[in-house]
Amino acid sequence: MGAYGGDNLGHPTGIFEEEEIIPEQLTLLQNYPNPFNAAATIRFALPEPRDVTLTVYDILGRRVKVLIDDHLQSGDHDIIFNASNLPSGIYFARLQTDNATESVRMLLLR
Repeated sequence: MGAYGGDNLGHPTGIFEEEEIIPEQLTLLQNYPNPFNAAATIRFALPEPRDVTLTVYDILGRRVKVLIDDHLQSGDHDIIFNASNLPSGIYFARLQTDNATESVRMLLLR
């Protein structure tokens, strides 16, 4: 053990690099916070690089906003949904790839 500590595995400072964990399947998590006021974070995970569309709809099924329409790398992703110009109500976030779709319900309270 040296002056800076460490271990016997070749990590001189005892600090280990974190390995990126790749999810096994497409996952859309519940927005945070929920209910929300003005802005919410929407998180999702991709098992492999994909073309992704993340769209928000109102309770009547009308498209409110397209948050993402792009090719993304695998791993965890999060995006802020700014709803400061929208009225209170129930909204849905839909994550769509070429072979899967997931949705979550979001409650906007003013």
